[in-house]
Amino acid sequence: MSACKWAVGPALAGLMALASLPGSAAEATTDPRALAEQAQQLVEQGQPEQAEPLYRRAATLLEEALGPDHQQVIEALRGLAVSYGLQGRPDEAEPLQKRIVASREKALGAENPTLVPDLEQLGLIYLQLGRTADAEPVFRRVLAVQEKTLGPDNPALAEAVRAVASVLSEQQRLADAVPLYERAVELREKGAGQDAPKLADSLDDLARAYGRQHRYPAAEALYKRALAIREAALGPSHFNISVSLINIGALYIEAQRPAEVAPLFARAIAIREKGSKLAVPLTLYKLAELYRTYRHSDAAEPLYQRALTGFEQQVGAEHPYVINVLNGLAANADAAGRAADAERYHNQAGVILQKSHDGARQSPSR
Repeated sequence: MSACKWAVGPALAGLMALASLPGSAAEATTDPRALAEQAQQLVEQGQPEQAEPLYRRAATLLEEALGPDHQQVIEALRGLAVSYGLQGRPDEAEPLQKRIVASREKALGAENPTLVPDLEQLGLIYLQLGRTADAEPVFRRVLAVQEKTLGPDNPALAEAVRAVASVLSEQQRLADAVPLYERAVELREKGAGQDAPKLADSLDDLARAYGRQHRYPAAEALYKRALAIREAALGPSHFNISVSLINIGALYIEAQRPAEVAPLFARAIAIREKGSKLAVPLTLYKLAELYRTYRHSDAAEPLYQRALTGFEQQVGAEHPYVINVLNGLAANADAAGRAADAERYHNQAGVILQKSHDGARQSPSR
């Protein structure tokens, strides 16, 4: 499932609403519009730690003036939760988000569809915390609310169905997840039609699940259908085409069809060469790791070597990426019975790591 996404818009709207407060609450702060604008700018500049005290101050002022459950208080709390989330502090965002949900349930009722975004945010926080067992009932509740509102066959349900399936998949409950992934595909097909890019995403989900169940022919057909949809919608050289190609290649490796992989990976790499400078060595490294996982040491070796050269050129010979590749080369050599090579790569990685530690100790404290 995708990483936790932190939306800032509603919280900023709440801060802007400070300007409309009567008398003392408005006068107790600086210009609230400037406060809101400053918070927004800090978030947009990647400085949520600086925005955090602004959100906290706004929440305090609003609660003193309006009470703990006023909508403007909730908006400010959303902003504070956002700032925690963007700082990688989901454990602190969780109680705020739970308070937001409880307050809105009290005001609107437990089945009000406007609760859905806040419930989704709570579920995403649980996922970020690695608590899939807590996330599951939240996402099931989102689905139930939307089913009641929209009906069970509405294509707009596809994302909620997909979310529940993803949580189940994270829990290794494929038998429960697969019917939901299949339902998501059906809903996508009813919605935007057979060629929608979002349908390709759902096809990938289902194909991945089938692959984990060793249903390789069915998974292959789905991946190829997703590739065809993306090529038609995006053209043959879009980054997402490389994702589809790697998906198919990875399936072939898992299904013990390695001879068919090389042209797929070669095309994927060629597409990524048109992107960022690091895209190619990162891709080469990941593909090498994939080959090594399925014990194709001979195929992994040249990819590791190309990744090593690429990282050394792009980020320097002592970057952590280089250490990762050297460790991968060592593991690959060890798996192939090349003990001397494995030791050499381990030693190279160790030298770089020691230099990094020595440099950190010698750096003056600030």
